[in-house]
Amino acid sequence: MPMEKKEFEKAIAGYQKFAKENTDSPLAPKAWWNSVQIYYDLDRIGEGAEDSLIYAKMFPKEDNVQEALLQAAKTYEDIGRTHKAAEVFLQLADNKTNADKTKKDDWKLLASDFLILDRSFNQAKEILNQLFSSKDIKLQKKVLERVYHIAKVKSQDLEQKYRKFAFQKGVQPIVGELHLKTLEGQFNDKNYPKAFSTAMDILKYKNASSETKAKARFIQAQILFDEFEKQSLKSQIDRVAMVIAIKTEKLEKAQSAYQSTIRYQDPEMTVKSMMALADLYSVFIKQIKEMPLPSGLNEADALSFRSEMNNLIFPMEDQIIESLTEAKEVAKKLNFYDGTLSTIQSKIDKFNMKSSVRHMASVTPPQIVVPTGGSK
Repeated sequence: MPMEKKEFEKAIAGYQKFAKENTDSPLAPKAWWNSVQIYYDLDRIGEGAEDSLIYAKMFPKEDNVQEALLQAAKTYEDIGRTHKAAEVFLQLADNKTNADKTKKDDWKLLASDFLILDRSFNQAKEILNQLFSSKDIKLQKKVLERVYHIAKVKSQDLEQKYRKFAFQKGVQPIVGELHLKTLEGQFNDKNYPKAFSTAMDILKYKNASSETKAKARFIQAQILFDEFEKQSLKSQIDRVAMVIAIKTEKLEKAQSAYQSTIRYQDPEMTVKSMMALADLYSVFIKQIKEMPLPSGLNEADALSFRSEMNNLIFPMEDQIIESLTEAKEVAKKLNFYDGTLSTIQSKIDKFNMKSSVRHMASVTPPQIVVPTGGSK
């Protein structure tokens, strides 16, 4: 070891020996603080941080205790000792320490943050539960954000007192996410009228996240898809135009819902909506092809009817491949590696195989106009 470093070691030992043996001397805190600074100057920051904590305990009323502890906390953060950093902030919040008492709650919040990073969730919750008893609404909202994060990480429901507070104060984006969970339950239970209404409530929230709104709108689109798919095409000859118009109207509503979902620019919902649009068009094509002939048609009229229906669905085939191609490009751009890309490619390959054997007949354009992929 170079001579200079040996002298530093000797100085550290001397300062600390003096401080321990002369605790009542006004020079004692200065001596210990000098030893701490030498550690930091030598880049032995771990030892500097440890001795900063000792300094705060030995001389809690010194003016620079807050500086010492904050320096230690920063050091522990830098070297990844998050639990130790939390302990330092709790020491700052201790009434025995000469630190800024107006920041006591801030120190505790920071301690909870580091405990959360350390995944010491139970300890963090103890601190947060204490802070939540405050009457300070701003502080309670900060606590709620952290408790909600813990609940999400642990896949647990938010405690009732926090849930009640969130809804009473309209804390976003948390309220939107909690409401979304209710919506997803309603949708999975096939309570579609209630689910559609709940989704509408979520979409009205001013500060709900784009992700939450996109998921709510996507569920509405799925409900509209279901209504479209169930709409019958059975008809008498004099009601064909009306029946197809109703079917087309329901398709347009579902289509519009998926397109508005895409406008929220949530990656997952954007890809899902594009794939769903392709499915929507595919169902329309299949159902039109399988549509029962209206009663009362002779053979010639029946052939003419089928030709007109083929022209009705022809534009939809282009919309299918367009939607799938767009979905693929978005999924590639956003690096989706969950099997989505292969699923999209499989759908494209399947559609192209069908298209390659499709017979392209020249027929008279129909009078019925079908929706395109354009925005509504």
